[in-house]
Amino acid sequence: MTLEDFYFISQIVAALGIILSLVFVGLQMRAQAREARLASMAEIMAEYRRTMVSLSQDREIAEAMFKCEEVGWKNLEETDFFRLGIAIASMLRVFEQAYIYRYEGKVDDRTWASMKGMMSASFRYRVSFDYFEARRETFTQVFVDFVEREYADQLTTRRAQEVLPAQTSEGAAP
Repeated sequence: MTLEDFYFISQIVAALGIILSLVFVGLQMRAQAREARLASMAEIMAEYRRTMVSLSQDREIAEAMFKCEEVGWKNLEETDFFRLGIAIASMLRVFEQAYIYRYEGKVDDRTWASMKGMMSASFRYRVSFDYFEARRETFTQVFVDFVEREYADQLTTRRAQEVLPAQTSEGAAP
């Protein structure tokens, strides 16, 4: 074998090494992206759990929520109005974050389906719509658009029944 043959063989080996390195880097990047998605999903589910546990342990919040279903958002006592507003805001922020993660591709289909189901269950209650409508300007536009699309019929019905609070420049709710 000549020196030139060794040169060509070394070039082939080097090219194979580069190709293998690129394949390895691609696999690593794919694994890291998957890990980032899993971390995002775990984060959002943990936040949802913390929020729900906190709300479930506060009897006064539950009572205010059921009272709101009966008398409406605008007719709550000031303390109930404030506390319930904070509770609903916390819950809707978790849903907003989950939607943003979904929008950015950080949440998979199964986790999103679960979160969307929980969101739909929460939007069965009048207070969720009332709070959302009163404070919609505080949410990201992509989330507002999603809620408008997903719950268009319910929002239209509630607006027609005039059960949603009127918009003001300062906002009608906490």
